[in-house]
Amino acid sequence: MEHSNQIREFLLTGNGLQLLDVYLGPEGVLTGSSRLSQEAREKAADTSRRQELGSRRRQLERNRQIFEARMAKLRAEFETEEERIQQSVSDSELSQEELSQNRALMRRSRKADLSSDKKNGHAKLARRR
Repeated sequence: MEHSNQIREFLLTGNGLQLLDVYLGPEGVLTGSSRLSQEAREKAADTSRRQELGSRRRQLERNRQIFEARMAKLRAEFETEEERIQQSVSDSELSQEELSQNRALMRRSRKADLSSDKKNGHAKLARRR
C-alpha cells in the first residue's frame, strides 16, 4: 500500500485521530507547542505591523490636514493682499482722474489761451468755450 512520506502532526481527540499540516517556518518544521508558539509570535508581529500601518495612515491624514490648513491661510493672506493692492491702484487712478479734472478747471478759471491748450492736448475743451 502506498503512503505519504511527509511529516505530519496528529492529534488524538475524542472524535478520533486528526492529521494536521506541520508548520514550516524559519527554524524548520515545527509541531505541537512549538508550532503554536511560532504561530502566536507571527500573529503578534502581524498585529504590530497592522497597528504601525494604521498609525502611519493617521499621521499622513494629520499631515494632509495641516497642509490644507496652511494652504487656506496662505490663500486668505494672498486674497487680503490682492484686495489691498487693487484698492491702492483704484485710489491712485481716482486721484489721477481728479488731478486731471482740477487742472482743467484751473485752466478754465484762468481762461487759458488756446496755444497752451493745444500743447497740453486740450484743444477741444478750449473750443467748447
